[in-house]
Amino acid sequence: MANLLDWNTLHHKVQAYLDPENGIDKPQKAFPILMVATLLNVSDEEAEDAITDGSMDRGVDA
Repeated sequence: MANLLDWNTLHHKVQAYLDPENGIDKPQKAFPILMVATLLNVSDEEAEDAITDGSMDRGVDA
């Protein structure tokens, strides 16, 4: 079960992915990139390119 240390670690990793100059200005945009890069073992750039979010459906497509 996750504890406060786990959430703190995740928070810091998500914060590291924030890049307002490239449109990644909210944690909600950074989190999917972190997850795709981590789970699929691809570069951050590949993860960002793989995400095809849109249509305002509150889902992430990758």
